[in-house]
Amino acid sequence: MTEAGRALALGVSAGAGGFLVVLLLGLAAVGLFVMMSRSLVRLRGNVADGRFGERGTHQDGPSGVHGSGSDIPAQNSAEPD
Repeated sequence: MTEAGRALALGVSAGAGGFLVVLLLGLAAVGLFVMMSRSLVRLRGNVADGRFGERGTHQDGPSGVHGSGSDIPAQNSAEPD
């Protein structure tokens, strides 16, 4: 073991290491909770406005509908392949 490894091992007890692990897991859980609650609030707002199923960046029209200016060709099932 190197000199730095010995100094670190002597300076941090098993209780302190366990505490740091639990603290980091707690912070991760709080961060996930905040992110999920913000997402839920945004989802509820979208559903209340009737905008569920849409992407947040697409503002031109409803999801799944492509206008004439779109680069996606129209599908016509009457024409044979």
